Amino acid sequence: MSFMWQDIRYALRTIARSPGFAGIAIATLGLGIGANTAVLSVASSAPAHWRFVLLWMSAAAALLLPVTCANCANLLLAQSAMRRKELAVRAAMGAGRLRIFRLIITECVLLALLGGALGVLLAWWGADVLIALAPPGFSAGIGIRALGFALAISIASGILFGLAPALDAIRGEVPELVDSPPPRFELLRGASLLAIAEVGLAFSLLLGAGLMLERRRDRFETALLAVFAIVALLLAMTGVYAVLYRTLGRRAREISIRMALGARGGEVVRMVLGQAALLVGAGSCVGLITGLFASRALSGGIHRADANILLTVSGILLLAAAPASYFPARAASKIEPRMALKRD
Repeated sequence: MSFMWQDIRYALRTIARSPGFAGIAIATLGLGIGANTAVLSVASSAPAHWRFVLLWMSAAAALLLPVTCANCANLLLAQSAMRRKELAVRAAMGAGRLRIFRLIITECVLLALLGGALGVLLAWWGADVLIALAPPGFSAGIGIRALGFALAISIASGILFGLAPALDAIRGEVPELVDSPPPRFELLRGASLLAIAEVGLAFSLLLGAGLMLERRRDRFETALLAVFAIVALLLAMTGVYAVLYRTLGRRAREISIRMALGARGGEVVRMVLGQAALLVGAGSCVGLITGLFASRALSGGIHRADANILLTVSGILLLAAAPASYFPARAASKIEPRMALKRD
């Protein structure tokens, strides 16, 4: 028990030292866990004729959870480059690989539990909103079963997304003076493909919600689609943010060398923003194609009046992508040229 308490105290100190990363990870987990908890609480008391809608909701919520875990794993992998010295010192003081692995997993489980607590609050609020929009006879509530479910998936999620950073922390590779160059086709990496898919899903759902709202479809179904579209959009921007920070961690020395050779901060910012534009642009193209197929299923295709919906969705996506791109670009512009001469 003493070792467990030490691991928990270490994890709490680590979380407190990086409130920005911790806050983003907790908010991301809160969205994924909250969506699943809300769906479970609503589905348990829904009328029989709404079972099909809720089955679709359950599938969508279940899809959000692994996406949430992948985003959190990318966030922690992006942060792991900053912690190599600290972990190396612990290893030098006698901490074995198993201990370091356990420390990382404990931190991830604590983050997941905090995210689960936030998710329960979001689910509580979301269930009330769904009840207000639902037809008569529809009721829901956050009971013991939903709380137990939230606790279980919080712990499971923490272990799941903690495996990648924990294994990365115990690899024990010797750092090089200059990082190996990034692959030519950066967008074809797994994390980038996931971010593109998330952006595409968010674009498609936002487009579908806008079309349903314009054509005055069922209010409850439109509200459900809009809620999932917003959640998917937030998760997509988290994915873009995580990919940019991971790329920044891999290319930190390259950027420092560029700065030492005379590159200005604005050039580095444009490089990062260019990658963000590629991610969001590729995802938007995927979402536009799937959204066009969905609109054809809804009402026979996109009409001229629907061009405003496309412009609105594109504007929402750009506004959401701005902060997800700005902070990594700002961090890249502040990399010091002397990093090129340092070793981890």
